Amino acid sequence: MHIPRDVSLMQWFPGLRNRLEDLAIAQVMAEILLRLGASGGHAAEEYRLLLGALEQLEKGAAPPDLLARWMAELAEVLGYAPGFEFCAQCGASLASGIADIWPALGGGVCAACLGTRRPAYTPSFLQEWMHFRAQRQPSNDPQCWQRIEHFYLHYLKVHTGSLDTLHSWNWLSQTRNVLSLCHPNEPQENICETNNPSWK
Repeated sequence: MHIPRDVSLMQWFPGLRNRLEDLAIAQVMAEILLRLGASGGHAAEEYRLLLGALEQLEKGAAPPDLLARWMAELAEVLGYAPGFEFCAQCGASLASGIADIWPALGGGVCAACLGTRRPAYTPSFLQEWMHFRAQRQPSNDPQCWQRIEHFYLHYLKVHTGSLDTLHSWNWLSQTRNVLSLCHPNEPQENICETNNPSWK
């Protein structure tokens, strides 16, 4: 067993200190990986994802949905990516549309399986999520990508059991709220557009 005796700083990102929201996003990503640890054997892939995102943030040219895309890619690396082609309950095709998302089952469900239950996610959010998954294009609507961020955070919590009470997430939310007060003409953060996603 090799025990590290020396460490050195190979790369750092001083530019993040100039943009408070970017710094808060970087802290969220770092805390998520620290909470997850390396027990799943995906440390190298997780590191590459984090490094790529930090480099984009450092340049100040990151797309507005960077955090949402990063969490989606992390879910794929961990093997938890939500499915949207077949019903997670019965396996039927979802070509005609998703009636709801059940995180505990790993994806979307059909109308037959949803039955008379009230869906946890609204039709407008399901449409946003499907577009995000299919296109992976940056969105200029902060309400859209922040809803998707909240979805993936909840989804990762369900599947990892390691992401409750993220201090950096609270800090990011507070930072965005303060920045929205500094720029009152810009759209403010809107909490995830769901009815009650936690019961799944």
